[in-house]
Amino acid sequence: MKASGRGRTKFQVFSDHGPVFKIIMNDKMIEVKSANLAKVGYEDQEKVLKIQFKDGQEYWYFDVPRIVFDDMLKAESVGKFFVKNVKGVKYQYKKVEKEIVKA
Repeated sequence: MKASGRGRTKFQVFSDHGPVFKIIMNDKMIEVKSANLAKVGYEDQEKVLKIQFKDGQEYWYFDVPRIVFDDMLKAESVGKFFVKNVKGVKYQYKKVEKEIVKA
């Protein structure tokens, strides 16, 4: 696993009706070995699990306990763990359309 990213960036998250919220997120994500997942990351303060797929799409899962992220990194199969313990659970999530907002 390899960390990537630089510092913190302010993003707006959009829905079909415009901006939902502004949040400052850590850019650091960890590259994982998986057939479908490319990178994963976690924001402790916000309790947001970030998942980036190999096709570049990124999803944020909200109110995910830190232990879920830690266990995912230890799992034999990160992808299978994600499907069973994140995607298969009723966490709210959003597909992220990132727009960097100048401070």
